[in-house]
Formats: sequence, structure tokens, C-alpha cells
Amino acid sequence: ATYYWPDLEYNLAFAAYSPAVLTTAPTAIEHTAKGLQITDFKTEADANKQYDLMYSDRVVDRNKSNNGHSSVPLVFHHALSSIVFSTEKEDENIEYIITDLKLHGKFIQTADFNQNIDETTDAKTGNALWENQDAATDADFAPDFDDVTVTTVPTQFTQKASALLLIPQTVPAEAYITVTYDK
Repeated sequence: ATYYWPDLEYNLAFAAYSPAVLTTAPTAIEHTAKGLQITDFKTEADANKQYDLMYSDRVVDRNKSNNGHSSVPLVFHHALSSIVFSTEKEDENIEYIITDLKLHGKFIQTADFNQNIDETTDAKTGNALWENQDAATDADFAPDFDDVTVTTVPTQFTQKASALLLIPQTVPAEAYITVTYDK
């Protein structure tokens, strides 16, 4: 059915997240007075199955008078940390081609996301929190990229799927990277 903007005595609020459908189903996704809440969000180690979780600030008090003929301005934020790799070499006479790369270590892969809006002040944004984190477990994260010819200029890997996306956390001291290359 067609829906029209409400008159001045009524207001609408808007909020959004992306992607609209999460591929690894969390226990619950809801919008509350504290903003977006996701229970048991899980990151994938396989770069081809990862996606960038984004959420918007709330836009409140919209009605026919203040928004009737324009779009609603949603501002999105990234909820995950992005790990991107780059490379360079010093000796231009030696050729290296990176064919594989893996990040190894104990990482937190499941937690609850809380947008953390202060409902007492009706704030539109919050300092997002990752809570109830599961224990760190051994994981191998491998970005999906075409073979990279290393140059003397810093070069970011061309990602096929995306950079590695993880729940924000301190990288464990025992983490390491394995690089496979041809010479």
C-alpha cells in the first residue's frame, strides 16, 4: 500500500544495516532504543564468504514538514576491522610473485554487536561495542587475490572478494603470516 509522510503530530525514525541478509545467521537481529543489536555475529575465515557489516546512525523525528520531499540522509559506519596487505621490494633486479598468503593465530570470531546509543539523551549515534566475545580460537584467514608481482613501489594487493574482515580485537602476539612466493 502507498504510505504518506505523517503530519506534524507524528514522526518517523529510520535506521538501516547492510547487508540486508546475513549469510551466517546470528541468533537475533533487532533495532532497539539502543540501536542495532546483533546476537552471535560470526566472521568467516574464508574471504569469499566475508561481507562488510555496516550500520547507520538513526534519523529521528521525520515528518511531512521536515522531510516530505527529500530522501532520508542515512550515514553508515563499518562495524568490522579490515586487514589489507601491501608489499614492496628494495632490489628492482629480483622478481617476486606472491601466490598465497595466510594469517594464522587465535582470533575472536563470534560476539554480540551493540550500537550502544544512549537512549536517555536520544542520541543518534553511539560508540558501538562488541560484547560477549567467544574465546579466541585457532583460525587461518586467507585473502582472495590474484598473484601479485612485487614492485619497488608499495602496492596494495588487489582483492577479489575483500580485505580480511574481523571483529575488532587486539591481534594476538603469537599471530603470524605465511607468504608463498615464486622467484
